[in-house]
Amino acid sequence: MADLIHEANDRTPSPPAAVASVPETFEPNIRDWPQLLTAGGEFTDDAVADYLRRLSQYDLLTAEQEVELAQEIEAGLFAEQLLVDGTSRVGQDIAELRTIVLLGKRAGDALLHANLRLVVSIAKHYTHRGLDFLDLIQEGNLGLHRAICKFDFTKGFRFSTFATLFIRGGILRALANQARLIRLPANVVDQLQKVRSAQRTAAMTGTLCSKEDLGRLTNNSIENVEYLLTLDNPVDSLDGPVPDGKGGTEALAEQLLDPSEPDAAELLFHQQLKAQVHAVLGTLEEREAGIIAMRFGVTGGAGNTLDAVAKAFGMTRHRVRQIEATAMEKLKQPSRSNALRQYQFDC
Repeated sequence: MADLIHEANDRTPSPPAAVASVPETFEPNIRDWPQLLTAGGEFTDDAVADYLRRLSQYDLLTAEQEVELAQEIEAGLFAEQLLVDGTSRVGQDIAELRTIVLLGKRAGDALLHANLRLVVSIAKHYTHRGLDFLDLIQEGNLGLHRAICKFDFTKGFRFSTFATLFIRGGILRALANQARLIRLPANVVDQLQKVRSAQRTAAMTGTLCSKEDLGRLTNNSIENVEYLLTLDNPVDSLDGPVPDGKGGTEALAEQLLDPSEPDAAELLFHQQLKAQVHAVLGTLEEREAGIIAMRFGVTGGAGNTLDAVAKAFGMTRHRVRQIEATAMEKLKQPSRSNALRQYQFDC
C-alpha cells in the first residue's frame, strides 16, 4: 500500500486544464454527516450556533498534516482510476486498492471538516447582502469542496490560502445569482462591491466619501458610480404593505396609481370593445356603416343628429332614418350581435 501511495505522489502533477475531471471523482463521505450533526448535543432555536458548536470538535491542521491528507487523497484517486481501468498489478489485489480509495475519501473528509470554520469566517464578511448567513456558509462549503479537488500539495503553500479563493468565489457567485430579485451581470456586481467596499472603508475611518472620491478610489467615472449606486437600491413588491397615512396600511401599488388616470382594466375593456364594434360594422355596407358610426359617435365624440348626418351624406333626413333602421336590424342578427354580447352591448 505504501508503494502505491509513493507512486501516486511521485506522478507529475496534472496541468490546471487537465484537472477538470477531478471534482467528479472525489466525493466526501456523506455517511459521516449524521455524526457531525448529532455530535454537538441537542438542537436549539439558533441554527448558526448549533452548526458552529458541532464544528468545534474538529481540530485545525498543521502544514504537515495537510500534506499527508493531500497525499492520501491523491493516492485514493490513483487507486480508484486503477480499479476503473482494470489495470493488473503484481502483488496487489482489488481489496487493497479499495482500501486505499476509502482512505483517500476519509482524508478528504478530514480536510473538509478541518476547514469548515474557515468558510464561516469568510462568510461573515458577506452578510446583509441578500442571502442568509447559513446560505452563504453552504455556498462557501461548495467552494471548499472544489478547493480540495484542485489542491496541489507540491506547490508548498497552505491549503487555507488556496481554499480561500474558491470559498470566496463560491459565495460571490451565489450573491450575484441569487441575492437579487433582478439579477445583475457578474462584472456589474464586482464593480458595485468595489464601490460599497470603498464606502465601508471610509465609514470606518470617519470619512465621508463623495461620488468623486468613490470614482477615484474604484477607477470609475462619477456617472458610473451614480448608476451603480442606483442598482443597489432594494426592490419592493407592489403588493407590499406601506403606511396609508391614516394609521393603517395599504398596498404600495395603491399609492402609485394616479386617480385621474383611467383604470388599466377599464381602458383595456374599452379598447377591445371599440375594436369589436369596428369589426361588426365592417360586415355592413359602407354607407350603412358610415351612418351608424356617425349617428352613435363610434369614431369618437358624441353622436350626430339626423340633420347633420343627412348633410354629410347628401340625402334627406327620411332617407338617413331608413338606412339607419335597416342597418340596426342587420346588427341584431345573431351572427353580428353575439360578438358584442360579452360586452353587454345592447344591439
